[in-house]
Amino acid sequence: TSVRVQVVTSPLGYIPFLVGGLVALLGGAVVLKRYHTSLAGFEHLEQMMGGQIPRASSLLLLGDPGSGKTVLSYQLLWEELEAGKQCALLSYDAFPEDVQARMQEFGWDIIPYLRKGRFKILDCYSGLTGEGQGAIRDPSDLTELNIQVTSYIAKANGGAVTLILDSLTPIFNGVDPKQAINFIQTVGA
Repeated sequence: TSVRVQVVTSPLGYIPFLVGGLVALLGGAVVLKRYHTSLAGFEHLEQMMGGQIPRASSLLLLGDPGSGKTVLSYQLLWEELEAGKQCALLSYDAFPEDVQARMQEFGWDIIPYLRKGRFKILDCYSGLTGEGQGAIRDPSDLTELNIQVTSYIAKANGGAVTLILDSLTPIFNGVDPKQAINFIQTVGA
């Protein structure tokens, strides 16, 4: 069998293609312009939430590995530090030097805040890996961890402290889930 092919030419020639290309080009320019004028910091998130993140609230970031939870947490820490807040990071996923280097990659220099005591990294990662002398020798000892956190909060003299816990997985892998939940509730309170 044979298939008959018929070539149809438009009476307008290439004009529809030129107009389509021009519309696509202009549409692309509008999208690029909108993309590059995104809101800074957490303003966009707050706009989507209908307001600011409430003070004295607990937030849980969920996502796949590599989805940006840690970077988002670091950005939150940086903005809180820049706003004059006391901050602490319970680091279960990286050595303190790695946290510092990663934040520096984004232009967030935390060294002055560490020196002034306005930012503390509680190193739980060293205890998990068995390397170095971390602040927390046994990260599964939630009582010791709670004492360290409480001690840092007490040094804030009643001021607000932003506390980031990165990540929950090692806590739940190391202790009974009920203990882990109690610890998270206590720290959140």
